[in-house]
Amino acid sequence: MKKLNVLGSKVTVKIKKLDDPKYSAEFDHDTNTITVQPDDLTKFKSMLHELGHAYWHRSGLFQANRNEETEEIFCETFSNLISDNIIVLYQMHLKLKK
Repeated sequence: MKKLNVLGSKVTVKIKKLDDPKYSAEFDHDTNTITVQPDDLTKFKSMLHELGHAYWHRSGLFQANRNEETEEIFCETFSNLISDNIIVLYQMHLKLKK
């Protein structure tokens, strides 16, 4: 897969079995890697949630607010925003680049 650009930092996405099966995906900020379980039925949504964690850490929000619950709420709403609007965002991108 191509790497994602998160505020200038390259984030790798892998589909790989995680050690802890209770998680569908995880973001490792030390390696800038998102790993998604191969059997996850919502891989794209899970990847977006973890992308939210990458953004949270890269933007400095992690240093400003170390509240795990707030981070999870942000990442879940971020993933909902993107997944609910991905088609329209792409259509707008095509229209606006003309």
